[in-house]
Amino acid sequence: MITGKSSEKNNRAQQGFSMIEVVISIALMGILAAGLLGAFGNALTTFVLTDSRETAKNFAESKMEQVLAEDYQPDYDAIQNEAKPVEYAAYGLNIDVDNNIVSANETVKMQKITILVTHNNREYRLEDYKVRR
Repeated sequence: MITGKSSEKNNRAQQGFSMIEVVISIALMGILAAGLLGAFGNALTTFVLTDSRETAKNFAESKMEQVLAEDYQPDYDAIQNEAKPVEYAAYGLNIDVDNNIVSANETVKMQKITILVTHNNREYRLEDYKVRR
């Protein structure tokens, strides 16, 4: 036979949680979930920006390699106007050539080549020099 205090303890254990305990725990879980969702949103934005920047860098570097491999020309419009690969379709490309670069002793003509890649109102600029031999 169960009597007195042990009987009260068993009744309390069988009652479960009170309504206020449940409401407080749900509110705390909601606050934690909102914080995690905000962090995931920021991480996704950072990933997309980094991926876009890296793709623009790769596109600019591949075009610069292509320009540097060509013979010395006053402009490189043929490279600029050729069809872009599918992965770069959303990226803008501009190749600017400055033919008025002269070496310090004025014996070597050089070109300053600037490649500008744009995507989502952001720019990636790459500059290099090409020497006429």
